[in-house]
Amino acid sequence: ILAASGCNLSDNLENVRIKEKILATDDVDLATAYNSIAETYQYLRDYPKAVEYGLKSLVIKEKVLSLEHPYLAISYNNIANTYKFLGDYQKSLEYGLKDLAICKKILNPEHPDLANSYNNITGAYEKLGDYTTALEYGLKGIAIREKVLSPEHPDLANSYNNIASTYYYLRSYTKAL
Repeated sequence: ILAASGCNLSDNLENVRIKEKILATDDVDLATAYNSIAETYQYLRDYPKAVEYGLKSLVIKEKVLSLEHPYLAISYNNIANTYKFLGDYQKSLEYGLKDLAICKKILNPEHPDLANSYNNITGAYEKLGDYTTALEYGLKGIAIREKVLSPEHPDLANSYNNIASTYYYLRSYTKAL
């Protein structure tokens, strides 16, 4: 799978070593190279290394990109997901909220990526035991998905399942059902 998707860790690491020698420390091409390594480590399920390189990429992007740039939102989302895999739900939430703040500014209020951001934050709040806030974000995500997706779409089914779980934790068993 990694070879087919172009995720060759040794090539990516060599690419970064070269770029670190010739590029400025705040060059976007270096940020892109770090991001490629972070993605590769995530595919390999080496989440600590994925966070390390994701954060290196993010430091550069935060310096050179607009605070509302879509690439910054994507980086926040990727780091949030990596922290989720590490079980650090507080950090996942922190970066997920940064992603959401940008998405709310730059995307249409009914954009599917905005629903994804809400869904990711829902999961973090749920893992942190804040089911009321999880429900609030989850319902926002479902409202978007109900408008833009077909009733048979698997993402909508996943959202319903997640909300049912949240209602269950809130002991609202009828709503969960």
